[in-house]
Amino acid sequence: MDNNNTQNIDLGLSKLMDKLSLNVETAQDQIQELRSTVENQNMLIIQARQQLHVLQETVNYLQNRITILEDRLNVILINIWIKH
Repeated sequence: MDNNNTQNIDLGLSKLMDKLSLNVETAQDQIQELRSTVENQNMLIIQARQQLHVLQETVNYLQNRITILEDRLNVILINIWIKH
């Protein structure tokens, strides 16, 4: 009976070790998938920041152009007002 108990314990331990090994492999696969996801998200964030920078520069340029056009329009209006 002692030998049978030992065999049962060994078999149980072997099954537990197999299950633990499988769980570790699954966890490692999930970690790798998460790392890939994080890397992809970081690339998307970098691209979005670059696009935001370009858009901010475009807005600044357009604001400057508007200011220049407003100044020119004011000069034209003043000249028209002076002539009348």
